[in-house]
Amino acid sequence: MILFRLPATRRSRITLCNEQGFSIAEILCAMTLFAIFALGLAKTTILSMQMRHKSAYDSIASQLAVEKMEEFAGTDPSSLSDGDSWDESVSRGNMSFNRNSSVSVHSDGSRTVYVDVTAESSVSGSTVSLMNTFYLWGE
Repeated sequence: MILFRLPATRRSRITLCNEQGFSIAEILCAMTLFAIFALGLAKTTILSMQMRHKSAYDSIASQLAVEKMEEFAGTDPSSLSDGDSWDESVSRGNMSFNRNSSVSVHSDGSRTVYVDVTAESSVSGSTVSLMNTFYLWGE
């Protein structure tokens, strides 16, 4: 026995209001937010990789500059003449560098040695410069 019956149009409205799921607008909004987030994450990842690459070049360039400076520290400073310079290409792994060294003699007999190491890769742009002054002892 049916006590109360809604008209057919009223029932269809009630059914439509109770349907569950996502509308196309909600899906498009979610996709847009996801795309913005993904682009930001991609850019951050690319920048992180570039910084890691540059850091590796900087580290090796510093090592090469210190190695050359240690070579000079192991030699007799009086053997270094004013205007002496050395230019060489050095490779470590798959990285290539140009190492330039020069000597300047001062009026007190001290020698200042300059070592510049530059990455040959146009991507990194790494340059390291060291300078040290060696004094002649006992003069």
